[in-house]
Amino acid sequence: MAYRFNGTTDKVEFAITPLSGYTFGPATLACLFKRTTAGTDDFMIWLTDSNGTTNRVGCYVDSSNAPEAFLNGSQSGSGGTFASTTAWYIFVTTWSAAATTPRFHVWNGSSWAHANASGAIGAAFTVAGTSRIAFGARPTVANPFVGDAVCCGIKKADSSDAAVQALNATAWSSWTGFGFDWLIGFDSSLVSGGVLQDQSLAGTGDEISKVGTTLVSDPPGWSWVASTINSNFLAFA
Repeated sequence: MAYRFNGTTDKVEFAITPLSGYTFGPATLACLFKRTTAGTDDFMIWLTDSNGTTNRVGCYVDSSNAPEAFLNGSQSGSGGTFASTTAWYIFVTTWSAAATTPRFHVWNGSSWAHANASGAIGAAFTVAGTSRIAFGARPTVANPFVGDAVCCGIKKADSSDAAVQALNATAWSSWTGFGFDWLIGFDSSLVSGGVLQDQSLAGTGDEISKVGTTLVSDPPGWSWVASTINSNFLAFA
């Protein structure tokens, strides 16, 4: 069952361990979600400093229903593509290095589209052990996501258009086989000890706190069967 975020207080925060020490730098950020409302800022994956308010790395949909990428003080967007409140979107943001132009990859329920952002993101940022990462909002719950989320992940590498298209909206195995360094599936089957487990390496980037959320139906045809191949040996990027 997917998690529904109410757009006011709901968020899930995770341990930073799998990303600690990494310099962004090359990155792939990906989410599978459905929006409840359009025309609002919906923050999804968001990484901050220890205070929870200094933004560092993230992806979100802005109030023009457009994709946005953020790195170390600078954001870059593109044209609006997320106006539907019925489509299950896959939103992937990639960049090859800091201070470069990100690329957006969007599955709209029927086809993929790939486009460069309008400008460059910020300078490189090295993740500290005290940095924080959350889904649904910044840790301080600003600009919260309102909608349903199935999964999200971060890979410490750029990814090509063809590699991104391996992800799909019906098979969890396409996500577990992608090679994410941090991967979260929002389903009770992935909870252990009362917390969601990081599916890239359990015990490292697991849930550390949760506010709100309710359970809702997964996308039509979705299967939570994971890949039986160790994703660390796959190289799609």
